[in-house]
Amino acid sequence: MLVCLTGAGTLTCGSGPSLDVAEGQTVLLPYAAGPARLSGPVTALRCRPPAPGH
Repeated sequence: MLVCLTGAGTLTCGSGPSLDVAEGQTVLLPYAAGPARLSGPVTALRCRPPAPGH
């Protein structure tokens, strides 16, 4: 899960199209989407489960 706190940017995942994101939006990213990159003047909070074994 990605919560955009301020600004706006672009979220790019390994196999899918880019997604414009902005302040106040929440995006759910499935594990199968692969690595993701957030670019632009945006501040976001990434929420994910704990590492296995922790």
